[in-house]
Order: sequence, then structure tokens, then C-alpha cells
Amino acid sequence: MHYYGVAYYPELRTSEQIESDLTLLAEAGMNLIRVGEFAWCELEPAEGIYRFEWLESVVERASSKGIWTVLCTPTAAPPAWLTEQIPDMGYVDSQGRQRPFGSRRHYCYNHPRYRELSSRIAEKLAARFRDHPRVIGYQIDNEMAQEGTGRCRCNLCKRQFHAWLERKYGSIEQLNARWGTVFWGQRYDSFEQINLPVATMEANSIPPIPAFFDNPSLRLDFERFCSQSQIEYMQIQAEALRTFGGPHQTVTTNGTGTGTNSINYFEAFAPMDRYGVDAYPDLRGEDLYAASFEWSLARNVVVSTDNHRFWVLELACGGGHGLWGFEGRLQPYPGAIKQLALHAFSSGAELVTHFQYLQFPYGAEQLNYSILDADGIPRRRYEEVRAAASDLREMADMLERTEIRCDTALLFDYDSLWSLGIKPVHREFTYVAHAREWYSRLLESGIGADVISAEADFDRYAMLIVPSLFVTDCKLQAKLKAYVANGGTLIATFLTSVKNKDNVAHQQSLPAGLTDLFGIHVTEWEPVFERSMATVGIEVKGERRSGPNRYWTESLEQHGAVLTAEYRNTFRQGQGVISSYKYGSGTAHYVGTTIAREAGKEWLVALAEQAGVSIAPFQLPSGVEVIRREGEGETVWVLFNANTCEKEIAIDGMFVRLSDRLPVPNNLRLPAKGYIALVSS
Repeated sequence: MHYYGVAYYPELRTSEQIESDLTLLAEAGMNLIRVGEFAWCELEPAEGIYRFEWLESVVERASSKGIWTVLCTPTAAPPAWLTEQIPDMGYVDSQGRQRPFGSRRHYCYNHPRYRELSSRIAEKLAARFRDHPRVIGYQIDNEMAQEGTGRCRCNLCKRQFHAWLERKYGSIEQLNARWGTVFWGQRYDSFEQINLPVATMEANSIPPIPAFFDNPSLRLDFERFCSQSQIEYMQIQAEALRTFGGPHQTVTTNGTGTGTNSINYFEAFAPMDRYGVDAYPDLRGEDLYAASFEWSLARNVVVSTDNHRFWVLELACGGGHGLWGFEGRLQPYPGAIKQLALHAFSSGAELVTHFQYLQFPYGAEQLNYSILDADGIPRRRYEEVRAAASDLREMADMLERTEIRCDTALLFDYDSLWSLGIKPVHREFTYVAHAREWYSRLLESGIGADVISAEADFDRYAMLIVPSLFVTDCKLQAKLKAYVANGGTLIATFLTSVKNKDNVAHQQSLPAGLTDLFGIHVTEWEPVFERSMATVGIEVKGERRSGPNRYWTESLEQHGAVLTAEYRNTFRQGQGVISSYKYGSGTAHYVGTTIAREAGKEWLVALAEQAGVSIAPFQLPSGVEVIRREGEGETVWVLFNANTCEKEIAIDGMFVRLSDRLPVPNNLRLPAKGYIALVSS
């Protein structure tokens, strides 16, 4: 079953308007609404007084039109009476300011009384709707850590951080030794002396003292503590929903993908029934790869579900000039909404809801993105979701009987992300952008990939990309070696294995603990600016390619490896920058810089072919992506043209359209924002 619908806010509508809204949704072929995430003041107008009748009415009326419901716990917007009752539950930001009532997400996720009340409203909601056949599940809270609310610095959090550190290290002497606090005379005599870090890298936060250099080990542990604290808060609600809800109801929450990065989603969603995510890619642009990266991550966060399916609880639909209008959000290019929805479903989504059905006439998100404008008249965006719903029905059988299977993976690591954010190596380099760039290069080459954690089974994959795995320990180093020794092809990039899990530099030649795996030592490194840029020459299938490097550069010294690329100029001329080394039954490649796009793509395809990786039988123009789905003896290729112009795709082999089994030419022309599903003839 696939669910396609909208975020809906019936608390803002009259009874007559609700009836009209649900009728329009049903007529569009949509079969789901997501409701309630900001309605605590309506569900519990005073402590212990519950008014669920209005919500029950909406659920019943939606059900009568064939529409299912996802209910949200409303804890992202605590009501005024609760804020007055618990004056110390306010979130304290990096400036030391407690957030007042009047916005959203103004709570401390560690406050015991707030946790108690959050659990209780979740319990009451689940008990009320546990037996309703059309309530398919629950979303916990809303976009936790969004709006700079992932790093609370109140006194309660400070005390709990001290207790967390004591449990982890056992004694203050152990902490001092592992953090190296003797440097700058920062040795502690007790855990109570430890202040919360002054510096912050949280989105939308500003450090109170710009030139203040906290201990990097302190900062990484604070990132972990805050992530785990928010996970605990989610779990409290999840337990209430599972205890009092129905066995058929799914429990999840809506993460922000790689947008906020304040919560380790591999840990947060491990106990959830589905991974849930919100996504707002540019609907006027020509890049689906950003969304594709999020969908690949989504498929592999929760691995206990059937076919790794995930939920998209908010998806862009364009329009509006509200809260984020200044960012240049434009109306969607014709076909972009439909394409994005089908792209998500083809990538493994089980549920997609657009944010939102109707523009808010008031409030902070006034006139924000929506399917319908504030006047409620169906126009172009409505017709696109109607068309998307129709196409989804046509593709539903194929999506049910097939799944995505990749033989290539990209490792995504939160410790490395946080560590590189704590002490950046380059003003233009970020871990997430680097990972996305490698992922995009795979898609451009017709190679599908899973985005996985370090806990995943590496041996499932013929090729593993490891971008800037900055933080490692002996366990992870051994796992990488075992993967290659067993026949895997490993590609690691610069800034690999520089620090340990305490965010302390390894005191070994780099890549620390892995020099025997790659057969090289990194002898020198530096960031790349205009004045330090060099030309890199690389050999691909016997031919030489060259191009400038970017971001970071390392010089490699051979210790058994073959150097496959070198610097062509500057004082580094002749020094190695890419290496290849046979280790056991596999091969380990090390890439010491970012190389030119086309040369890097050709090199990557050559390695994939050597590794036996499946490559799509299409020559993909820029902005065209292919998704491979497999079932019982069947392979389906779904091609998407993200461009705003028609693109010609050269096809190697005989294919027919899935929809009518008619043959397609070997120079298929795919219209702007178009898509097509093909099978071999």
C-alpha cells in the first residue's frame, strides 16, 4: 500500500470548509492526511481536560472518503498554560537566553516534568485512536532540533551532562587523560567544574564569544549528549504510543535529513517502525541528486522494515512567500511537483505528504508553501498532485513487487560530521557536501548507491565509498580491512582516520591505523585556496586526464601501493595523490584531493567496472537520473529528467515502456521534468 496526501490543519477550518477540503483531496486521488502537530492547546486546553471530539470528527469524515490519517503528538508547540505551570522548562540557547512562549520548540527536551506531560498527551492520543482502522500511525513531535533547538544549555542540561560524562569516563582522572586537559591548563578536579562549550555549530545559533576555543573533546561529547537526550525524549513518547496504541499503527517522527544534523538518525530511528523525513528540494532547479541522497539515506536508517521503506512526512510543493520567502523560493517548474513525488515513491517511499494543503492566513508560517493558495481555488499545483496520484496508481503494482537493490554504498558518519564542524579544515568544505558530491558522481555514472552507517554490513556491497572518515577507532579500522580482504573495493578520500573517538588526533602516520590497508603514508597536507591550487593528472583506461584540485590536498608516499595520479605542477609536482593497493582479495584506493568532475567520473566508472558493479545501460545527460528496481526475475529502470528542457538519452539494448510494453527508440527523448519506467524487451 502507498499513501499520498498532505499536511492538513483542520483546527483552522470550519466544519463546512473541512468537508470541502476533504472532497477536493479525494477528487485529486489523495488518500492521506497528516494532522495535529501544533494542536496541543485544542486537544488539552487545560491540564487534564481533553477535547478530542473535533479530531475524531475529522478522522471519521476523512475515512468516509477513503482517506487514511497519520496523527501527530503536539509536543513541538506546548500551550500557554503549560509554559506558565513550568517556568523553567524553556529552551536555553547558545546566548544563554531562555525562549519564551510565543513561537514553537521552546522547551527543554531533558526537563522531567515536560517529558511527563509529553508522554501523557501521547498516551491519551494513542488510547483514543488505537482501534480506528484508518489511523495508520503516529508522528512524534515535529522536526526535533529545528530552529536551533538541538543544544539546550539550561542548568538542568548542564547537570545531566556532568552525570553523562561521569557514566562514560568513570572518573575525572580518566576524562582528563583522554581529553588532554593539561593543554592550556584546563585540568578538572571534578565533573561539576566542566562548563558547557561556548562555541556552537548548530544551525541558526550564534556563539556568545566569537574567539573562544573550547576543548574539541568536550565539544564532540556535548554533541553526542544532546543527540542522545533528544533520542530519549522521542523514546518516551514512542513507548507511550506503543503501549496504548494499536498493533497495526506505525510509530515514527519526522527528521530533517542532512539539514539540521543535530541528532544521530541511525541511533534515533533504530527503534522506530519507519524512518520519517521532511524534504524541501528546489522545485525550480535542475538537480534531483540532493533529494536522491536523502532517499538513499532514508532507505538505510531503519533496516528492520520490509524493503527498507520510509515515510516522507513533509515534501515541498512550491508557492507561497511566507516564513522563508526571502530565500528566493519560487513557484515550481511545471511538472516538478509530480516528478518529485514519483521520484520519492520510486526511491522507496511508502508514504508521501506534501506540506501543505492550504496556505495559512495567519501565524508565523502565514502564506507559506501549499497546494492551494489562501483563496482555496484549485490551480496548477492542485492539478499536478492529481496527476501524481494518477501516475502512482499506475505504478503501484510495480512498486509493490520490486525493490531497490544496490551493490555500491557510501558511508555516512555523524562523529566525522560533528568533528569536522567543530574544527573546520576549509571555509568552503563541509562533510555533508563532500558526501553528496561523491554520491552525485555515482548517479551521474548510472550507479545506484545506498547511504549507510558504520554499523551496516559492508560485505553486501561490491564497492564502498568512504568520504573523509575523520574519526575512527580500532573496531572500525578492522572492519574496513576485513571488507577489503574479503574481496571488496574500497575508495576512501582525504582526511581519513585523523582522530579517535575522543576527538583527539591519532599519533600515527595518516591514515592512522590504515596505512597497511592502503599501502601509503600521507606525508603532507594543506587546504586548497586559489594560491595553492594544483593540477592533478590521472590515468583512466590507459589515457591521461587532468584538472585542478579543490578544498584539501595530501601528498602520498608509497608503501607498496601503486600511485595512479600525481601533481603536475607547483612544488608538489611528481608527488602522488591517488593510490591503489591490493589487500587480500580486494583493492583499497585512497584519494588525496578533490579532482576535476569529468576526470573523476571516468576514473570512478573504471573502478566500478573492475569491481563488477552494476551500471545502468544508458548514457545519462546531466540532470538525468535512473533508479533500478528489481523483483522476481524482473528489472525496472525508472528514468527522471530533472532539467527544464528535453534531454536525449542513448540506450544500450532493447527496452519497452512498462506502462504499455511498447518499444522505445535507442535515442529516447525525455521531456522537461518527465519520467518513464522501462523494462528489457
